Amino acid sequence: LEDHQALHVDFLSLSGKEFVRHADALQSDDVDVHLAQAILRRWNCMMLPDSDGASVFKVAMYHLVRAVVGSMLDDDLTLNYMGRGPHALLLPTSEFDGHSTVAMLALMDDPDSLWLKQAGGHDVVLAQALKDAITYLRDQFGSDTRQWGWGRLHQVVFPHSMAIQPPMDRVFNIGPFPTGGDGDTVCQTAYQAATPYMANACAPSFRQIVDMGDLDGALYSTPPGQSGQLGSEHYDDLAEPWLRGEYCQPPWSRAEVEATCKAQMTLRPESD
Repeated sequence: LEDHQALHVDFLSLSGKEFVRHADALQSDDVDVHLAQAILRRWNCMMLPDSDGASVFKVAMYHLVRAVVGSMLDDDLTLNYMGRGPHALLLPTSEFDGHSTVAMLALMDDPDSLWLKQAGGHDVVLAQALKDAITYLRDQFGSDTRQWGWGRLHQVVFPHSMAIQPPMDRVFNIGPFPTGGDGDTVCQTAYQAATPYMANACAPSFRQIVDMGDLDGALYSTPPGQSGQLGSEHYDDLAEPWLRGEYCQPPWSRAEVEATCKAQMTLRPESD
Protein backbone atom coordinates (compact mmCIF):
# COMPACT_ATOMS: atom_id res chain seq x y z
CA LEU A 1 0.00 0.00 0.00
CA GLU A 2 2.81 2.40 0.86
CA ASP A 3 4.50 1.84 -2.53
CA HIS A 4 1.28 2.61 -4.38
CA GLN A 5 0.68 5.73 -2.33
CA ALA A 6 4.18 6.96 -3.22
CA LEU A 7 3.52 6.16 -6.88
CA HIS A 8 0.39 8.32 -6.89
CA VAL A 9 2.39 11.41 -5.89
CA ASP A 10 5.62 10.67 -7.77
CA PHE A 11 6.86 14.07 -8.97
CA LEU A 12 10.32 13.04 -10.17
CA SER A 13 11.09 14.61 -13.56
CA LEU A 14 13.29 12.46 -15.79
CA SER A 15 13.02 15.08 -18.52
CA GLY A 16 14.20 17.61 -15.95
CA LYS A 17 17.33 15.52 -15.36
CA GLU A 18 18.06 15.56 -19.09
CA PHE A 19 17.52 19.30 -19.31
CA VAL A 20 19.85 19.95 -16.38
CA ARG A 21 22.55 17.96 -18.16
CA HIS A 22 22.36 20.27 -21.16
CA ALA A 23 22.14 23.43 -19.06
CA ASP A 24 25.09 22.42 -16.90
CA ALA A 25 27.38 21.96 -19.91
CA LEU A 26 26.49 25.33 -21.45
CA GLN A 27 29.20 28.01 -21.61
CA SER A 28 27.90 31.57 -21.25
CA ASP A 29 28.97 34.98 -19.92
CA ASP A 30 25.41 36.11 -19.20
CA VAL A 31 24.65 36.62 -15.49
CA ASP A 32 21.05 35.46 -15.86
CA VAL A 33 22.18 32.26 -17.54
CA HIS A 34 24.61 31.70 -14.67
CA LEU A 35 21.78 32.21 -12.18
CA ALA A 36 19.59 29.70 -14.01
CA GLN A 37 22.45 27.18 -14.06
CA ALA A 38 23.08 27.63 -10.33
CA ILE A 39 19.39 27.05 -9.51
CA LEU A 40 19.22 23.97 -11.73
CA ARG A 41 22.44 22.48 -10.29
CA ARG A 42 21.03 22.43 -6.79
CA TRP A 43 17.63 21.17 -7.93
CA ASN A 44 16.79 17.54 -7.08
CA CYS A 45 14.61 17.24 -10.22
CA MET A 46 11.44 16.89 -8.16
CA MET A 47 8.53 18.95 -9.48
CA LEU A 48 7.45 20.16 -6.04
CA PRO A 49 5.34 23.27 -5.37
CA ASP A 50 8.15 25.04 -3.49
CA SER A 51 10.88 24.25 -6.03
CA ASP A 52 12.44 27.18 -7.90
CA GLY A 53 14.42 24.70 -10.01
CA ALA A 54 11.18 23.20 -11.29
CA SER A 55 9.99 26.66 -12.33
CA VAL A 56 13.24 27.51 -14.13
CA PHE A 57 13.13 24.17 -15.96
CA LYS A 58 9.51 24.41 -17.10
CA VAL A 59 9.61 28.08 -18.12
CA ALA A 60 12.91 27.61 -19.95
CA MET A 61 11.63 24.49 -21.71
CA TYR A 62 8.47 26.31 -22.78
CA HIS A 63 10.51 29.16 -24.27
CA LEU A 64 12.91 26.69 -25.86
CA VAL A 65 10.18 24.77 -27.66
CA ARG A 66 8.48 27.97 -28.82
CA ALA A 67 11.80 29.34 -30.14
CA VAL A 68 12.95 26.19 -31.94
CA VAL A 69 9.64 25.10 -33.44
CA GLY A 70 8.60 28.69 -34.08
CA SER A 71 11.70 29.25 -36.21
CA MET A 72 10.01 27.21 -38.95
CA LEU A 73 6.32 27.31 -38.06
CA ASP A 74 4.08 30.26 -37.32
CA ASP A 75 2.74 30.81 -33.81
CA ASP A 76 -0.57 29.10 -34.51
CA LEU A 77 1.03 25.91 -35.83
CA THR A 78 3.57 25.95 -33.01
CA LEU A 79 0.81 25.85 -30.40
CA ASN A 80 -0.89 23.05 -32.34
CA TYR A 81 2.39 21.12 -32.31
CA MET A 82 2.63 21.62 -28.55
CA GLY A 83 -0.77 20.01 -28.08
CA ARG A 84 -3.39 22.73 -28.38
CA GLY A 85 -6.71 21.17 -29.34
CA PRO A 86 -9.25 22.31 -31.93
CA HIS A 87 -11.65 23.86 -29.39
CA ALA A 88 -10.76 25.67 -26.16
CA LEU A 89 -13.78 24.24 -24.31
CA LEU A 90 -14.88 21.05 -26.05
CA LEU A 91 -11.43 19.66 -26.92
CA PRO A 92 -8.64 21.84 -25.48
CA THR A 93 -5.79 19.37 -26.13
CA SER A 94 -4.79 16.98 -28.90
CA GLU A 95 -2.77 13.78 -29.14
CA PHE A 96 0.36 15.92 -29.54
CA ASP A 97 0.03 17.10 -25.95
CA GLY A 98 2.95 15.91 -23.83
CA HIS A 99 5.30 15.06 -26.70
CA SER A 100 7.14 18.34 -27.23
CA THR A 101 9.47 18.06 -24.21
CA VAL A 102 10.69 14.58 -25.15
CA ALA A 103 11.08 15.61 -28.80
CA MET A 104 13.02 18.75 -27.85
CA LEU A 105 15.42 16.83 -25.60
CA ALA A 106 16.09 14.43 -28.49
CA LEU A 107 16.84 17.41 -30.75
CA MET A 108 19.25 18.81 -28.16
CA ASP A 109 21.27 15.60 -28.41
CA ASP A 110 21.46 15.84 -32.20
CA PRO A 111 24.33 18.13 -33.33
CA ASP A 112 23.04 18.00 -36.91
CA SER A 113 19.48 19.02 -36.09
CA LEU A 114 18.13 21.31 -38.80
CA TRP A 115 15.60 22.67 -36.31
CA LEU A 116 18.33 23.84 -33.93
CA LYS A 117 20.45 25.27 -36.72
CA GLN A 118 17.49 27.22 -38.08
CA ALA A 119 16.84 28.67 -34.61
CA GLY A 120 20.48 29.74 -34.12
CA GLY A 121 22.20 26.64 -32.78
CA HIS A 122 22.13 24.55 -29.62
CA ASP A 123 24.00 26.93 -27.30
CA VAL A 124 22.31 30.08 -28.56
CA VAL A 125 18.73 28.86 -28.15
CA LEU A 126 19.44 27.15 -24.83
CA ALA A 127 21.11 30.24 -23.36
CA GLN A 128 18.25 32.43 -24.53
CA ALA A 129 15.67 30.06 -23.05
CA LEU A 130 17.42 30.12 -19.67
CA LYS A 131 17.67 33.91 -19.79
CA ASP A 132 14.01 34.20 -20.76
CA ALA A 133 13.04 31.97 -17.83
CA ILE A 134 14.90 34.15 -15.33
CA THR A 135 13.39 37.31 -16.81
CA TYR A 136 9.89 35.86 -16.67
CA LEU A 137 10.16 34.63 -13.08
CA ARG A 138 11.75 37.87 -11.91
CA ASP A 139 8.98 39.89 -13.55
CA GLN A 140 6.32 37.68 -11.98
CA PHE A 141 7.64 37.26 -8.44
CA GLY A 142 10.57 39.64 -7.88
CA SER A 143 14.29 39.00 -7.45
CA ASP A 144 14.08 36.65 -4.44
CA THR A 145 14.43 33.19 -5.99
CA ARG A 146 12.88 31.66 -2.87
CA GLN A 147 9.60 33.09 -4.13
CA TRP A 148 9.88 31.30 -7.48
CA GLY A 149 8.35 28.00 -6.36
CA TRP A 150 6.66 25.91 -9.03
CA GLY A 151 3.39 26.11 -7.11
CA ARG A 152 3.28 29.89 -7.65
CA LEU A 153 2.86 29.17 -11.37
CA HIS A 154 1.42 25.67 -11.35
CA GLN A 155 -1.94 25.53 -9.61
CA VAL A 156 -5.02 23.37 -9.85
CA VAL A 157 -8.65 24.44 -9.76
CA PHE A 158 -11.63 22.12 -9.37
CA PRO A 159 -14.10 23.87 -11.69
CA HIS A 160 -17.87 23.73 -11.44
CA SER A 161 -20.07 23.84 -14.54
CA MET A 162 -21.86 26.87 -13.09
CA ALA A 163 -18.57 28.77 -12.91
CA ILE A 164 -18.21 29.43 -16.65
CA GLN A 165 -19.69 32.90 -16.22
CA PRO A 166 -17.79 35.18 -13.79
CA PRO A 167 -18.21 35.97 -10.95
CA MET A 168 -19.85 32.58 -10.37
CA ASP A 169 -16.39 31.02 -10.48
CA ARG A 170 -15.62 32.66 -7.14
CA VAL A 171 -18.67 30.98 -5.65
CA PHE A 172 -18.60 27.48 -7.12
CA ASN A 173 -14.96 26.75 -8.02
CA ILE A 174 -12.64 25.14 -5.49
CA GLY A 175 -9.07 26.39 -5.54
CA PRO A 176 -6.68 27.39 -6.92
CA PHE A 177 -4.17 25.27 -4.99
CA PRO A 178 -0.41 25.07 -5.60
CA THR A 179 0.44 21.60 -6.86
CA GLY A 180 3.44 19.64 -8.04
CA GLY A 181 4.17 17.59 -11.13
CA ASP A 182 3.78 18.31 -14.83
CA GLY A 183 2.86 16.42 -17.97
CA ASP A 184 5.95 14.18 -17.76
CA THR A 185 5.85 13.05 -14.13
CA VAL A 186 4.14 9.84 -13.00
CA CYS A 187 1.60 12.03 -11.22
CA GLN A 188 0.62 14.02 -14.28
CA THR A 189 -0.63 17.56 -13.81
CA ALA A 190 -0.27 18.90 -17.32
CA TYR A 191 -1.01 22.38 -18.60
CA GLN A 192 -2.34 23.55 -21.94
CA ALA A 193 0.20 24.95 -24.39
CA ALA A 194 -1.73 28.15 -25.01
CA THR A 195 -2.24 28.92 -21.29
CA PRO A 196 0.79 27.90 -19.25
CA TYR A 197 1.42 27.07 -16.41
CA MET A 198 -1.81 26.20 -14.59
CA ALA A 199 -2.60 22.49 -14.18
CA ASN A 200 -5.49 22.79 -16.59
CA ALA A 201 -5.04 19.93 -19.07
CA CYS A 202 -5.22 16.73 -17.03
CA ALA A 203 -4.65 15.37 -13.54
CA PRO A 204 -5.30 12.00 -11.85
CA SER A 205 -8.12 13.12 -9.58
CA PHE A 206 -9.57 9.81 -8.38
CA ARG A 207 -7.08 7.51 -6.66
CA GLN A 208 -7.82 4.07 -5.28
CA ILE A 209 -5.69 1.31 -3.78
CA VAL A 210 -7.37 -2.01 -3.12
CA ASP A 211 -5.97 -5.10 -1.42
CA MET A 212 -8.36 -7.81 -2.66
CA GLY A 213 -7.63 -9.79 0.50
CA ASP A 214 -8.73 -6.90 2.72
CA LEU A 215 -11.49 -4.91 1.05
CA ASP A 216 -12.29 -3.00 4.24
CA GLY A 217 -8.70 -1.73 4.18
CA ALA A 218 -9.03 -0.20 0.71
CA LEU A 219 -7.92 3.42 0.31
CA TYR A 220 -9.30 6.10 -1.94
CA SER A 221 -9.09 9.80 -2.68
CA THR A 222 -11.77 11.58 -4.66
CA PRO A 223 -11.39 15.36 -4.68
CA PRO A 224 -12.76 17.86 -4.14
CA GLY A 225 -15.51 16.20 -2.07
CA GLN A 226 -18.36 13.71 -2.14
CA SER A 227 -21.13 16.30 -2.13
CA GLY A 228 -22.03 18.48 -5.07
CA GLN A 229 -24.11 20.72 -2.80
CA LEU A 230 -22.58 24.14 -2.23
CA GLY A 231 -22.37 24.78 1.50
CA SER A 232 -22.09 21.13 2.47
CA GLU A 233 -19.14 20.24 4.67
CA HIS A 234 -18.31 17.58 2.10
CA TYR A 235 -18.28 19.96 -0.89
CA ASP A 236 -14.52 20.56 -0.74
CA ASP A 237 -13.17 18.64 2.26
CA LEU A 238 -11.18 16.14 0.14
CA ALA A 239 -9.29 18.67 -1.99
CA GLU A 240 -6.41 19.43 0.35
CA PRO A 241 -5.94 15.80 1.50
CA TRP A 242 -5.65 14.89 -2.19
CA LEU A 243 -2.95 17.52 -2.64
CA ARG A 244 -1.04 16.04 0.31
CA GLY A 245 -1.35 12.49 -1.03
CA GLU A 246 -3.66 11.42 1.79
CA TYR A 247 -6.47 8.87 1.59
CA CYS A 248 -9.79 7.91 3.12
CA GLN A 249 -10.66 4.36 4.11
CA PRO A 250 -14.24 3.72 3.03
CA PRO A 251 -16.37 1.04 4.65
CA TRP A 252 -16.89 -1.92 2.34
CA SER A 253 -18.72 -4.69 4.15
CA ARG A 254 -22.32 -4.21 5.30
CA ALA A 255 -21.24 -4.37 8.93
CA GLU A 256 -18.68 -1.58 8.41
CA VAL A 257 -21.18 0.57 6.50
CA GLU A 258 -23.80 0.24 9.22
CA ALA A 259 -21.23 0.97 11.93
CA THR A 260 -19.94 4.17 10.32
CA CYS A 261 -22.95 5.73 8.54
CA LYS A 262 -24.07 9.15 9.79
CA ALA A 263 -27.46 9.35 8.11
CA GLN A 264 -29.93 7.17 6.27
CA MET A 265 -32.49 7.93 3.60
CA THR A 266 -35.41 5.54 3.21
CA LEU A 267 -37.37 5.49 -0.05
CA ARG A 268 -40.92 4.15 0.26
CA PRO A 269 -43.47 3.76 -2.52
CA GLU A 270 -46.39 6.16 -2.31
CA SER A 271 -49.42 4.44 -0.85
CA ASP A 272 -52.61 4.13 -2.88
